[in-house]
Amino acid sequence: HGARLSGWIAEAATGFDKIANEEGFIVAYPDATHQQWDDGRSQTDNPSYGIDDVGFMARLIDYIDWKYHIETSQVYVAGYSSGGMLAQKMGMELGGKLSAIAEVASSLPIPQLQLQKTPARPLSVLMINGTQDRAFPMAGGTTQIIKVKVGPVAPIMATYQYWINANGGAGSLPPREDILQKVKRGTVVNLLNTRTRNGSCVMLYTINGGGHTWPGSEVPLRYIPFLG
Repeated sequence: HGARLSGWIAEAATGFDKIANEEGFIVAYPDATHQQWDDGRSQTDNPSYGIDDVGFMARLIDYIDWKYHIETSQVYVAGYSSGGMLAQKMGMELGGKLSAIAEVASSLPIPQLQLQKTPARPLSVLMINGTQDRAFPMAGGTTQIIKVKVGPVAPIMATYQYWINANGGAGSLPPREDILQKVKRGTVVNLLNTRTRNGSCVMLYTINGGGHTWPGSEVPLRYIPFLG
């Protein structure tokens, strides 16, 4: 979940319950302390700075495995906004426990980008970003949503390139570019897909005109004006 949100809102917004029931996987929706993750930003930009959320997530994965005997080679993390930054921080620090991560309406905070960490094993990354996202603009920068400071964040393409580099660089095949279109609403979506040298995949869906939202969500965040 994002800042000032919660696990139950993430449950409602993502629609993962229905997919989990259909496809046969377990999904968990953890809550952040004070509704805010320690997501890799600096102390001045994050009231939850210093809380070991990565350690919390590692223990949560172990607990779910202990209780339900999951397939530990198929563990995935998806996050929205601040949760997307945490998912990427987990990718850097818990790469040995994860198969892939996904960020929606997010990017890397500058302090995390500067660390230049490499996952413990090949890690596929999915990125979904809107061109009109004011909190995480395509060009990066220092932003805030009402009174919640996001802090300095990297440009979306810099984040995309970071994950390619973290996985050994681009492979021998050229990046694949596609233009997708949802006819019902006429939304044009660009897909950039790079296969890396270590065999992982880094994908970026760019939603033209998309704001700071979870695309396709039944929770109408798109009607909150400052989210776009």
